[in-house]
Amino acid sequence: MPKLRIISATLAAMLVLALFAAVASAQGATVITGTVTVSGAPVPAGTTVTAALADAPNTVLGTSTTGANGLAANQYRIDISVNDNTLEGASVRITSGTQSATVTFSVGKVITGHLPQSTTPTPTPSLSSQIGTAVVSYGTANSASLRGATGPAGPSGSSGPAGPPGGRGGAGSQGAAGPAGAAGAAGAVGSAGAAGEAASNSSLGIILGAVALAVAGGAVYLAMRKS
Repeated sequence: MPKLRIISATLAAMLVLALFAAVASAQGATVITGTVTVSGAPVPAGTTVTAALADAPNTVLGTSTTGANGLAANQYRIDISVNDNTLEGASVRITSGTQSATVTFSVGKVITGHLPQSTTPTPTPSLSSQIGTAVVSYGTANSASLRGATGPAGPSGSSGPAGPPGGRGGAGSQGAAGPAGAAGAAGAVGSAGAAGEAASNSSLGIILGAVALAVAGGAVYLAMRKS
């Protein structure tokens, strides 16, 4: 029920805005309206708002205050009556203190100009489009509230391709000592050593004398055996 009341109030406000635009057009007046905020906060009622030609700032087209005639505290409305189309397409500067916005003048239309201007102002949409937007928003809100529970998780997907090789790891610790190996083959014969010095003559005589004594002794021993 609270949602239905909010939607009904929104549709009623849109209908009033559409009728307001139709009346302004029938009277040949152009209405410039919008809101005024400072640092993101709405200004208090009674804040002055002025509309003037952008190319001729001294040519003031109209002045109003926020919150007048039942409007919101920070909303303004400036009615501009013209008898010809000399202002059609002209740039109009809306100012309030340090806040400003630029809109394009169109005879007999309702023009929206919020201060400060964050985006390019666009003409007020038709009543049918506003009602359609409200219905879509209402349907979206209801569909969200009627959404079912989340279903179970699906099966896991297949494995992806192998990644690139990793970097080279650090050196491992030293292993245990292995068993002793077999004995190697014998080496080649070495070269002959240098010749020794020749024996002296006296040494040679002694050797020959010893040999002679041994021979003589052997002969005596044999003779004694025979006898």
